[in-house]
Amino acid sequence: RLQIETVALGEQSISQISEALTHIGIRIEALAVRKEQSLEKISIACTIPDATALARAVDQLRIFPGIQTISISTGHGSGTDV
Repeated sequence: RLQIETVALGEQSISQISEALTHIGIRIEALAVRKEQSLEKISIACTIPDATALARAVDQLRIFPGIQTISISTGHGSGTDV
């Protein structure tokens, strides 16, 4: 699962994020956006094939303006901020 905190990106940028992850080979199973004050929290349930795809995903996500935090969790309760 990827958790992304952003300053309001809008639907077009969320679509671009989804396309970028899919292009890398990450299979998106679910995507949810929750607004909290001035931030949007994007939660992406996905299957990441390997560490290389994960590193490429983080690099791609950092390109998007407005992204403040990227967190990765295994779904077993543990998570890492990137």
